Amino acid sequence: MRGKLARCLLALLLAASSVAGALSSLGAKEAHAAETAYLSVGGNIPYAGFFTTWMWADGQMAYCAQPSKATPSEGGYEKAPLSTASGRDAEAAADLWFGWGGPGFDYSMWPGAWYDGTPMNDARYAALTHIILSDTYSSSGDQAMHGCTQAFRSWCQQNVLGFDDSGSVINGDATGRLMYSRMGEVKQSFKAFQLYTGSFSQMIVSFSYTPYGSVELEKQSGNDAMSSGNDAYFLAAEYTLYSDEACTQAVSVMTLDDSGRGRIDEVEPGDYWLKESKAAPGFAIDEAAYAVTVEPDKAATVAAGHVQDTPQSNAVDVVVAKADAATEKAQPQGDSALNGAEFTVEYYRGIYSSVDEARASGSPERTWVLATDDQGKAHLNSDSKVSGDAFYYASDGTTPVIPLGTVLVTETKAPCGYNLDDGRGNAPETHLVKVESDNDRIEAVSTYNSPVAKDTVKRGDYRLVKEVPVSIYSEGAGDMPQDAKRVLVPGVEFQLINDSANPVVSPETGEEIAPGGVVCTITTDGNGLATTKDSNADANGWAKPEGWSAALAYGTYFVHEVIPADVAAKFKAEYGKTLLPIDDFKVTISDEGQYDPPVLVSNKIPQTPLKVVKADAETGKRIPLAASFELYDADGDLVTYTLHYPDEEVVSTWTTNERGELTLPMVLGEGCYFLKEVAAPEGYVLDSEPAAFTVSADYRGWDDPIVLTFEDAPQKGIVTVSKTDSETGSPVDGSTYIVKAEGDVSTPDGTLRYADGQIVAALITGADGHATSEPLYLGTYTVYEAKVKDGYALDVAEKSVALTYQGQEVSVFDEQIDVTDAPTELRLAKVDSLDGESPIEGAVFRVWSDAGDFDQTLKTDESGVIDLKYLKHGSYHLQEVAAAEGYVISDVDEDGNAKTHDFEVNDQGMATLDGDSMQAKLAIVVENMPKTMGTTAADGDSGTHEGQARSDMSIIDSVAYTGCIPGETYKVTGKLMDKSTGQPALDAEGNEITAEKDFVAEGFEGSIDIEFRFDGSGLAGASLVAFEAMYDAEGRIYMNHEDIDDEGQTVNVVDIATKAHDAETGTNQGTVSESATLVDEVSFEGLTPGNRYKLFTMLVDKATGEPVEDAAGNPMVIETDFVPEAPDGTVEVVFELNTADLAGKSLVFFEKLADDGDNVIAKHEDIGDEGQTIELPEPDVPQNPVGKGYPKTGADAAKVAAAASAAVIVGCGAAGAAYAAAKRRKKAGEEVEEPTAEPVE
Repeated sequence: MRGKLARCLLALLLAASSVAGALSSLGAKEAHAAETAYLSVGGNIPYAGFFTTWMWADGQMAYCAQPSKATPSEGGYEKAPLSTASGRDAEAAADLWFGWGGPGFDYSMWPGAWYDGTPMNDARYAALTHIILSDTYSSSGDQAMHGCTQAFRSWCQQNVLGFDDSGSVINGDATGRLMYSRMGEVKQSFKAFQLYTGSFSQMIVSFSYTPYGSVELEKQSGNDAMSSGNDAYFLAAEYTLYSDEACTQAVSVMTLDDSGRGRIDEVEPGDYWLKESKAAPGFAIDEAAYAVTVEPDKAATVAAGHVQDTPQSNAVDVVVAKADAATEKAQPQGDSALNGAEFTVEYYRGIYSSVDEARASGSPERTWVLATDDQGKAHLNSDSKVSGDAFYYASDGTTPVIPLGTVLVTETKAPCGYNLDDGRGNAPETHLVKVESDNDRIEAVSTYNSPVAKDTVKRGDYRLVKEVPVSIYSEGAGDMPQDAKRVLVPGVEFQLINDSANPVVSPETGEEIAPGGVVCTITTDGNGLATTKDSNADANGWAKPEGWSAALAYGTYFVHEVIPADVAAKFKAEYGKTLLPIDDFKVTISDEGQYDPPVLVSNKIPQTPLKVVKADAETGKRIPLAASFELYDADGDLVTYTLHYPDEEVVSTWTTNERGELTLPMVLGEGCYFLKEVAAPEGYVLDSEPAAFTVSADYRGWDDPIVLTFEDAPQKGIVTVSKTDSETGSPVDGSTYIVKAEGDVSTPDGTLRYADGQIVAALITGADGHATSEPLYLGTYTVYEAKVKDGYALDVAEKSVALTYQGQEVSVFDEQIDVTDAPTELRLAKVDSLDGESPIEGAVFRVWSDAGDFDQTLKTDESGVIDLKYLKHGSYHLQEVAAAEGYVISDVDEDGNAKTHDFEVNDQGMATLDGDSMQAKLAIVVENMPKTMGTTAADGDSGTHEGQARSDMSIIDSVAYTGCIPGETYKVTGKLMDKSTGQPALDAEGNEITAEKDFVAEGFEGSIDIEFRFDGSGLAGASLVAFEAMYDAEGRIYMNHEDIDDEGQTVNVVDIATKAHDAETGTNQGTVSESATLVDEVSFEGLTPGNRYKLFTMLVDKATGEPVEDAAGNPMVIETDFVPEAPDGTVEVVFELNTADLAGKSLVFFEKLADDGDNVIAKHEDIGDEGQTIELPEPDVPQNPVGKGYPKTGADAAKVAAAASAAVIVGCGAAGAAYAAAKRRKKAGEEVEEPTAEPVE
């Protein structure tokens, strides 16, 4: 290889050493400490005509600082602090830090490619580090680039050293200059040292590095759901690092960022304790001290990353309280209550000053709806919670809390008897409460101030009309006919007495009136009307307070008639009758703004009020929806009533109120009547049959009316399921469907008919595929298949059906749902193992069931598929029994048998393979391995597709195969073919060139090498193509690979030959001259046109076998790069040299041919080849070539020995080189040790 050739040629440089280098080494030796390091020496690192050596000191990368000296032997040497001859100690240490093998090595500081454009590699980085260190150590890089080509030297100075020959900086971005600029990055624990290895061997520089460590802390919130994304919480705490467990000796301070991460670097290895010294905003301080051990070059994570701070929060009892707006007390008025109010509580992360600002920040983080208790208080607990998100909890896990932030509280449902407002009749107020930190030590804060929400009580007004019959009674028992004359009486007073559970505020006095007390008094006007409205303020003598919507608070009242004496006297005088008060009766205020039609208050006569109650026919409960009625007398005439207030109006149709009842505004006289429903409530069926009732001759007051309950049946619907086959459309019988309530299903009377999720019907389809439910109440239902017919897959999709009102004339209606079932299906796909997209036709599978009712052998179609439909319930098995042509069964178990796949079809028709997920269509993909062969042939020496023609030629053919059966025995045979003829190639004896090898396959795919060994000396220029065949154990052909055009199977046989001549004589007879020109004409055969080759040519002294040196003492070597245009041709190599000192010598040209990857593919090194030899004539006058040729004494003797060593390495090997070097040094009078076989630089 090229590197090996370069090492041989540059071995001459190893003998050169300077006196200054020796003196420097002696000085370093005196400074050695007792500490030693073991030096390991490896192979050479060639570069551009020179080389260095791989070395390690105690396992760390080491470099020679004096390239002119010999490489030291392995062994222990004393260590001394780095002391450069140039005085650039810190820069040399930086070179080691950033150089190859150093802890700070950085690819970005180095050239992107080698000087010739080829890629960088480990050895090249090491070589450049060696050059930089040598330059820094002595302020001269010449020694490390001695013998290198000028192109390399120039490139290295520009891109690596950054200095020119004069020492001036020419490139500040060169690697060495970058190392210099980054000296400050070298760690304190990085110690550079040098090893003195002897006066005649190199000074070695290396390093030891025990890196400092670091401490990392990643703090987390103890409740991330509470603190994450909240500006009130930051994890930016401060920690102090102590060297003692008592935490008194501070070492460093760590400030965490907002995310809770912090780090202290450059911490000396040892044991430490880290403790929080300043709490993070919004968090309670962590009192724990965390032990941490710092190790070299490692980041110690505190507490394995489990350091947490507890976020602060407010444990709130009362979130909001209710109060009556009028009394400002936590006590309801009348029949109202403070419990049952609902508040929407919105929690926002962050502290905001206004409701608008909070809501502008986005949606609340969490929202709860809380209800008030009997005291009107809503608590932060599960008892008060109506709905909403989960509560936040304190670190004890049980106490509900509110984190730091902003809370908005808005009433969304008023309690019974109250209006949903702000206490002043406006929209409900949203209360803003800030929860802020009030300490930095503990978890609990106390900054939540519970707001009080005030509502106005619902208010209504009441009215009545006072009339007195003045007709002469003609009937006994005080009875009076309906058409008797009546007069309206002014000035009659009616007291409204509190009959509620709680006090109410009087509209007349503004005081609270306890139960049993008179709330207010109303007086009839000239029209006999008494009302609480302000329109009657003159008659009443009072008006309700400003801001009240009506006079009477939500509650129950007794009406008590009081007839003033003057009114009674006046009536007596005018009509001759005594006014008698009626019995007390009750009235109820239950709605805001209630103002029912006036009740007619009259003296007792035979009369009866009528009250109609609308009820559900099934439950008997009232229906709180509007239903309309007409009343007919015994003659069938429509009964009407004329209203006189506020306008005169004839009424003939009566409609129930929101309580499901109505009371006719007049009393009915004795007789038979018929009540007929003309409009049913929404959701009910109209009952058009009139209801007859009789009014007797007895008197019945308004508090004792005839109550007629009129019942309607709720409308219902039936659900019909229509089931078909999804592929054929045919009806499917035997499928079971469940119908369940989707949400609560209730009728308007408030009766829960079906709870959410309640099963209301189970349906089984018949032969026509239909199944029908019993009548169901109106509502929404979920219909789903619960059991499927055998052979079909369960339809897992749920259907939603809504039974909606179809009008009052329809009793029961039908709602049909169309559904389908898909057959249970197995789909088997067979694909190529190497190309999963390629289907395989013709693979045979057996499918059978445990029940024995199914056993079929099936073959994959052209799409590689087997489809089985309508599989019954049970356990099945699937096994491949025959592979397709060109494939083997590779889906095997541990014993090598075809694998059996188990799959189940459950009672829902869903299939699962080997316990995997359930599927209606089970898809199984099984791979087969194809039988294939692929080969790569290479020359045994060069390792490439080019090799030199020779008598002991070897070609290695690597055969990669797929489709062999593991454990089976096979034989691979090979034959080399001549690509140009397509016929078998023949060796020097005319025999075909073959090879074979038996092997046992370890897997379905693998590779095996076979070797062709033959005499290929006559095959130069031939392209040899390897053909292979594989046979099974029975000798049958299994597969083959025979492609004459396959480049991977081809080895080109090359050769070179030379003919040397003197340019002046044109023959091999040379001329003695100071400027002689010798020409080496190299012919080649079999090269690849267009490829790049390198020819290395060297002059060798035939008598000694040693390289001829130039004037500088370097071996004379020429590298010639060329690209052939044809397989065969010639290359001329021209040497221009001074042959005056070589007179009488025979000079032989040695050649090596390498490809573009520096692989030597041919050589011609025959010391006895006359065609390679130039004969120089004897000199006229004997010469003593001092300083050139072969000197015998002084410092140059070492150079001669090195040159001889290089030549012998080229021709004979390392052992002969060392022996020859020692022999010549002894002749020069030097004392040397016995030689070893180790080569030197």
